Amino acid sequence: TYLEFEGTPDLAARFSSRGGLLDTSVRRRLTEQGGETRRSQLDLSTGLRAARFLAFATIVAQTMDIAVGAARKDCVDPQELLAGGHAALSPDGIRQLLACPLFVPAGQVRVRFYRREARDLLAAQWLRDRIDEGASALSITDRFIKSAFGEPRVPIAYGSMLAWLASYDPTTLRRMIKTAPHWIIEGGDPRSLALEDRVAALEQHFRLGPGRFHGEFMFEVGELRRFARPELEEAIIGHLAAPPAG
Repeated sequence: TYLEFEGTPDLAARFSSRGGLLDTSVRRRLTEQGGETRRSQLDLSTGLRAARFLAFATIVAQTMDIAVGAARKDCVDPQELLAGGHAALSPDGIRQLLACPLFVPAGQVRVRFYRREARDLLAAQWLRDRIDEGASALSITDRFIKSAFGEPRVPIAYGSMLAWLASYDPTTLRRMIKTAPHWIIEGGDPRSLALEDRVAALEQHFRLGPGRFHGEFMFEVGELRRFARPELEEAIIGHLAAPPAG
């Protein structure tokens, strides 16, 4: 994948961020079939559109599995989802899509996306495309924010997808910083965010944390490394130096 972009203006953009690298990996896998060097006959733009819709459907259905062949109760059915509407794939097109290395076997009659974060990125791209077509970003985001104990919360099932969407859409970013800043810290593509947005997410997490996260709350080290920048030092020191609330 690196060699495909070597010497081109896209090289730095593709490999300087988590989102660029993951998107490149997804596109590469969509143009191959069965893990071989043989190229898939599926058009890339068509494949991306179908994969994005399928990724979004698995998140809404809260399952990782996609049925191959006959429909199954615990899987999403690509034949039903992709035969018309946004994807409009033929049965052979669906077969080619599910045969490409974007998917891996999850049993005898099911597959799933090769990485969960790739699925979440693709689902966010599907929502981004709807916003680009004129849908309300606020209405879309608020569909996935639920009330719990009188406060808006982002369920775990939707958090990663919305964090990726926040990397693309400023309305979603502001809503997520206000409602679920920990997802901005741990998910999506923090390197695509401006410094002031990272500071705002960090400060809002400090404000919400004591009342929302009881006991110990920890981020993965890798997540913090992606989010961290030297310029965040002042906000962190300011929080550590502040007297405990209450």
